[in-house]
Amino acid sequence: YRHIAPTPPNCANPTSPANGAVNVCNSGTTLTWTAPVGGGAPTGYRMYFGTNNLPTNIVNGTNIGNVLLYNTGALLPSTTYYWYVTPTNGAGDAVGCSAQVRSFTTGTGCYIQPTSGTTSVSSCGGAYFDSGNSGLDYSNGESGVTTFCPSIVGQYVQVTFSTFQTEAGLDVLTIYNGNSIAAPVLGTYSGTNMPCVVTSTAVNGCLTFRFVTDGSVTYFGWTATVSCVAVPPGPVVGSTCGNAPAITMP
Repeated sequence: YRHIAPTPPNCANPTSPANGAVNVCNSGTTLTWTAPVGGGAPTGYRMYFGTNNLPTNIVNGTNIGNVLLYNTGALLPSTTYYWYVTPTNGAGDAVGCSAQVRSFTTGTGCYIQPTSGTTSVSSCGGAYFDSGNSGLDYSNGESGVTTFCPSIVGQYVQVTFSTFQTEAGLDVLTIYNGNSIAAPVLGTYSGTNMPCVVTSTAVNGCLTFRFVTDGSVTYFGWTATVSCVAVPPGPVVGSTCGNAPAITMP
């Protein structure tokens, strides 16, 4: 009988956020990785996370369990963070994983679609994401509302989408021209039918977004930016790009 000693794991493979990512939500993000290939099976992961490089000043080697993600919690705006994980088991820690240190930089403002309930925001700037933030898919069974009103009196909220994908016909974003879902509907969007640039014409200058999802199949959702304009558009509002028709207000 020959005893084979257990071996430590190899290093994990970081996946999200992308290394060097910018404008990551300062409301928090999720760090993800895949399990190591080769070596012993991990029983946990030691997290290293901070604003110093190599990172130690927020989380310094805490074993967060046998999981493949870590939620950062609220972050400082316009700040660069560094992170890596070291797989571990009863035979010891993986070796050399600090060579995989990754970084990301937060933006100056960030808004996340709630999975339920209503969030009201007074803003003329920032990033706007689905509930999965900038790195993950949204969830099943959502029914959340976000209302943006201008932080500058007399201006009108404008939201510009740069990416958009949901389950076509089943996970639907509805946009309202005002400060509630009782306001007139500007349009409904799903699949890859992207809203593009949407500008309020309401007297209060607000836009409201309601996102409802079914019980299966999710996608990355959307990335958008919030701004304000001094003069509202004419009677035609909605998308200004070719893959989604403009909506004419009654």
